[in-house]
Amino acid sequence: MDQTISPAIKRTKQRIRQAFASLLEEKKSLSNITITELVKRAGVSRSVFYTHYKNLHAVIVDFQTEIFENFFSYTTFEQTPTAEEYFTKLTEFLHHNEAIYRQLLSSPEGLEYGFLLNQDICRQCYQIFSEANDAKKRTAEELKTSINFFVDGFTGLLIKYYRQELDLTLEQIVNYSMEAAKTLLPQVIARESA
Repeated sequence: MDQTISPAIKRTKQRIRQAFASLLEEKKSLSNITITELVKRAGVSRSVFYTHYKNLHAVIVDFQTEIFENFFSYTTFEQTPTAEEYFTKLTEFLHHNEAIYRQLLSSPEGLEYGFLLNQDICRQCYQIFSEANDAKKRTAEELKTSINFFVDGFTGLLIKYYRQELDLTLEQIVNYSMEAAKTLLPQVIARESA
């Protein structure tokens, strides 16, 4: 999120995001949330809302970005995590936010939010794995391609899980994905395990 905006604007946008989260929990579906309800719950006028957001979709993107910024800041890790540490924390995060992701991803626009989830996980994995990558074994492009392939599969399973199209637990998805990572990213995972 933009660090250059004023504290008053940050507070207003935070109130709107909190009102959205509250309505999402209450209504159980994006299609049941209106801007009229949202501004009333947030205690702001429609003109204030439209000063900060173009539409409800922009609030959702901002809301999801905030969720991931809170998780993906390295304050939850004392140092750059290993893949195993990262996915352990990610599993905890996904459990904690399960209701939100189930509601976001089951909506008609859900695949777009799944794409945002994919981008955030991919960015973090690239940072983690590139620090552990043996440059003599893989070029940056090869590593990036392997990470994209790995994360696409992982988030694809998450999306199916949240849409209740898959009969697996989050733990099973993470464990399966970590096994796949050992094949796709052998130099990285082997080096971390050593």
